Amino acid sequence: MVTTKTGVGALGPLFNNDTNLSKGKTAAASSTQDTFHSPNKAFDESYLTHWSASGTTYPQWLKVDLGQSVKIDRCESEFEYPTVAYRYRIEYSSDNVAWTLYADRTGNAVAECPSIDSGTVTARYFRITLTGCAKTTNPASLWEFKVIQKRTTGIIPGPQRVAAVSPAPLKNTHVVTGDHFTVPAEYSHKKISADVYTVSGKRVAGILIAGNSLNLRKECGVSGGIYLLHIKVLQ
Repeated sequence: MVTTKTGVGALGPLFNNDTNLSKGKTAAASSTQDTFHSPNKAFDESYLTHWSASGTTYPQWLKVDLGQSVKIDRCESEFEYPTVAYRYRIEYSSDNVAWTLYADRTGNAVAECPSIDSGTVTARYFRITLTGCAKTTNPASLWEFKVIQKRTTGIIPGPQRVAAVSPAPLKNTHVVTGDHFTVPAEYSHKKISADVYTVSGKRVAGILIAGNSLNLRKECGVSGGIYLLHIKVLQ
């Protein structure tokens, strides 16, 4: 494992290229555990908060109003327990009345972090319905439900990308080889989260880090390889 505080400068433009259109938008749900786990907690991009349904009965749904009909390219579902398989479906609507299926994962048996469903559609409302969980004592719950629009300007390729960003590297990014990441001492006694990217710039996970180490395979469901962790200090 190799970690650096500043990371790989040439990869800087690969981060945050897409827009999460659901952030901060009006949300609703079939039920809520309490005010601390309200529907809007799944749309604040914080890994200190999450939405949780009341009890452990299924199905339960979570819905977001984007404010107007817009083009979206994928949905990212970050369930509370990333190592457990959830079953779900995602639908979209322009009027909050007629719904069209976007993704059907009601037969899912694979734990993913996040679960990514792709497809370009135009809609105002998105709804995820959790139909079950491999661990039946877990409630329906999500850290984040992101409705993503791809960046239209593209990414600067190859040598041009290197020239454009060097020597200004992306801060707080760590290169990890293998399954294990040891949290640097500078983050001790701080609440932190990490976005996990492939070297090509694809975001494959987001997780709240508890403790002084992280097992990417176990806690994020990614296979061994080279990944980039972009750490955010929450407190």
